[in-house]
Amino acid sequence: MKKAFAVSVMLALFAAKTIFGRVEQVLPNKIKAQKAVVATFASEEVCARQLAFTVYDYLRVTQTNFEIISKKQPFINQAYHKEAVDFWRQKLERLKISINPEALAEEKHLFGIFGEQYAEYTKRVPRFWFSLRNFYTPETIEVSAKSIYRVTREAMLILTVPVIGKLIEILHANGSLPILWTY
Repeated sequence: MKKAFAVSVMLALFAAKTIFGRVEQVLPNKIKAQKAVVATFASEEVCARQLAFTVYDYLRVTQTNFEIISKKQPFINQAYHKEAVDFWRQKLERLKISINPEALAEEKHLFGIFGEQYAEYTKRVPRFWFSLRNFYTPETIEVSAKSIYRVTREAMLILTVPVIGKLIEILHANGSLPILWTY
């Protein structure tokens, strides 16, 4: 996985250098004279951090690779298929151990309770950050009148606080209400 990521970064860097080199050639001399110090390219770790490529992403990709390799039948005369499956299984297990064991235990527990429904949920919902693409609003909702009255009463009480504060100010100004403390 890291090799594939490194190759992708190297290809992107090569493409960027090529494109910027051509753009630089066609720029007017006035702009070429303003050329700044050549910037260094970010390392693989910095790129991974900026792309938010976490160990959980690495785990997800490893799980996907393992599922693909282990569920597909090997090609005719494909050598070392069993070894490839064992390699990905071991890699997946090492990765699971290195990641937070409590979180993985919780996922295993939830999968045990909800089964396929939880598996579908994990495909739709990201682990640590919300996703607005899954947001939806139902056409109709059912609400009890009792809860609406309760919320309305609470809101009315909150709205009366400034009025009560102003009333106390007026009573203090008239001398009708004694001042107990000042700030």
